[in-house]
Amino acid sequence: KGHRVVYWTNEINTSFHVDPKIQIRRIFCPGVIGTVIFTLFTKFKSDVVLVDLVTMAYFVSWRNNKEKVLYLAQDYDTTYYRSRLLKHFINHCYRKVLRDLKIATVSVAWGLSDQLQKYQPFKLTTVPNGVDHNYFYRIQNIDAPYHPKKMSVILVFA
Repeated sequence: KGHRVVYWTNEINTSFHVDPKIQIRRIFCPGVIGTVIFTLFTKFKSDVVLVDLVTMAYFVSWRNNKEKVLYLAQDYDTTYYRSRLLKHFINHCYRKVLRDLKIATVSVAWGLSDQLQKYQPFKLTTVPNGVDHNYFYRIQNIDAPYHPKKMSVILVFA
């Protein structure tokens, strides 16, 4: 029959159709700080809590059963920050989430999984993003992203 899906967010900014079966709920406090406060103090009444930042996985696990948390690793989160203090905190979160709390993790790339191995993850599954690198590859000696005689793929992630 499927599952009831509730999507908590601070911002709804999409031109895509959202299936009416998905409940979109707005976090009561705006901005990053609002998201952190919401995550720290909310006990989710659900079977699975899916998060896409290691810090959120760490925070969610404080108030929720850690077996309910699934961390979807889409990037190596330490790369977002210049501050050594923040990088240290993110590394701490990786150690806690992957090794100590043993939160199940799905990585979207083999290279990312290789990076996460240094934290000795308890349960790490790799599900590549689906781009066939044998078919889509960089065209040699070309500066522009488009070449009329070759197929090109441009991936844009936000």
